[in-house]
Amino acid sequence: MRTIGVAERRARLGRRHSLVPGHRASDVVDAARSMVCLHGTDPATIYLSAWARVDDMTVTDLDRALYLDRSLVKHLAMRRTLFVFPRESLAFAQSGASDQPWAALLPPLDPTTMGWSERDWYLGPYKEQLFDTSGNAGPTAWWDGRIVGGWRQSDAGDVGLQMLEDVGAEGLRALEHQAARLTDWLAGTRALPRFPSPLSKAVAGTGG
Repeated sequence: MRTIGVAERRARLGRRHSLVPGHRASDVVDAARSMVCLHGTDPATIYLSAWARVDDMTVTDLDRALYLDRSLVKHLAMRRTLFVFPRESLAFAQSGASDQPWAALLPPLDPTTMGWSERDWYLGPYKEQLFDTSGNAGPTAWWDGRIVGGWRQSDAGDVGLQMLEDVGAEGLRALEHQAARLTDWLAGTRALPRFPSPLSKAVAGTGG
């Protein structure tokens, strides 16, 4: 029987969830399809989840899919949590693994972060820094299939990394690139999380 190791699980996670360059979603509908659906707790979460998976996505792209094309459909579920599904609800298509390193900045409660009850293989020792006492994940920074820190916005709207480990020069460059992309995309708009991580709260408390 073939055994799938941790490295392959991390690679599959990035590719299946459209986070690996070269394997990103083609548009917002494809992004939702790759996750089965997008999950939103804060008003900005669905936009941030789609942005992490679609190159050059704009707010208008998602609004058009929701309100004009109707190719994405909102659904309120348990605790009035918002989910956005592709209208056709195609089955989730699995793909093989990729050995290409990938970097991603994901919003609070993103399905990639929340999708497993046993998270040690990608979360490592960082539960206390990134999850609140109710089990809600804050913003996370990913490198090569693992959570390696978080991210937050400054008062000016700049996205800054909150690294919890040394990821090496390549990993840091890739994450800094994602932070710069997200800063440009947000263009000064503050996306304040309803569930900030303990790490973000600690930095905010020091004025950082």
